[in-house]
Amino acid sequence: MSIAIRDGGQNADGKPPGREVFFIEDMIGCLLDMLHDADYRVRLYLARQIVVLFQTWEGHNELFNDVCSSIGAKMVKFSDISPVTAREVLAAGPQSVPVIETALITLAHLVVHSEDVEVECVFMISAAAAIEPSQRELAFALFDSISRRLGYASRSKYLDQVMGPILFRWVACEMNLVSLVEVQEMFGYGSAEPKNFVEHCNSWLLPFLILRGDGADMD
Repeated sequence: MSIAIRDGGQNADGKPPGREVFFIEDMIGCLLDMLHDADYRVRLYLARQIVVLFQTWEGHNELFNDVCSSIGAKMVKFSDISPVTAREVLAAGPQSVPVIETALITLAHLVVHSEDVEVECVFMISAAAAIEPSQRELAFALFDSISRRLGYASRSKYLDQVMGPILFRWVACEMNLVSLVEVQEMFGYGSAEPKNFVEHCNSWLLPFLILRGDGADMD
């Protein structure tokens, strides 16, 4: 991967210089490798600092793909070219809990710092919480933090704003709809409100399921 950094300084005459491009792919590669360092403290530090790359470089989608490939965990991910489905993640078997936690924290920081990858990161966190119950408490806490930083009154208010794109990805990546109900509390619905939650989701889910031709999930 090549990342271009543009010099925004001025010459002595006050005119902007020509754009000078520096290719720093080796350094970026080393930083991304540290996302799955054996030391949790190193991974956590990089998870928080990785946003600097997104503040420096304009190609957020390409950079995001590089982050995902370097994160050290297989996660459900939507892509027009090659999505990672729930079936593939489940087939990979148990994964390192600390590495998954680092991945979720990394994604949460990216949500706040990049509109280009915000929805995809939110979906990936949601999918991870649905597949792995041990990660739900962390996911809830991350969404609480994200909603506060983005100025929402609660995580349910924030997640409702991106519910449509999340559910589109849920269907496209073959996530089980039962698992969606299992994380309804993440979206602000109590455990005794599955009917209300399903009714709330139906206006988005039904068209997506029909387009996919999956009648079984509609029963």
